[in-house]
Amino acid sequence: MAGSSSVHVQLRELVTAGAQTQADALRAASSLPLRDVLEALDEDFLDEHGDAGSRFLRAWLGQLGPFEQMEVAGQVADLHLLSLVDIEHSYGIAARIILESLERVTAAMADKLTGLRVFTEGPDAEVAPELADRLEALAPVLRDVNRAVAAVQAEAIENLQNP
Repeated sequence: MAGSSSVHVQLRELVTAGAQTQADALRAASSLPLRDVLEALDEDFLDEHGDAGSRFLRAWLGQLGPFEQMEVAGQVADLHLLSLVDIEHSYGIAARIILESLERVTAAMADKLTGLRVFTEGPDAEVAPELADRLEALAPVLRDVNRAVAAVQAEAIENLQNP
């Protein structure tokens, strides 16, 4: 890749070196913005190193927080339908990536909604308690969505062919 940074080159080298360097690759990726990781593992790289790239991307997603994971899950799933389509079970992998990220983000959103009460308390509070009440009332709805997504994910895991 012309003009790629030395960090991108290093990450690609660690990813292609295999399982023995995956921890190092994940550490290197953790110091990069999400976009840079995806740019380092571009379509040309993934066309040539599909299996290693897919394994790394799935491990990387698992290390991200739920909101970060959701931010890039669609892009990583799309890569499995495009550049990584030739790897075994690519469509199943793409589906699992989306379902896992949806499950994590819905749980995290429900938790965040119940955590807003603190902004209504204290002498400097500027948020009306009624607002926190309304947001907290949404948390059970999101927990229901989370349980439904988890059930679909469990069923999909049974039905999807995925290593």
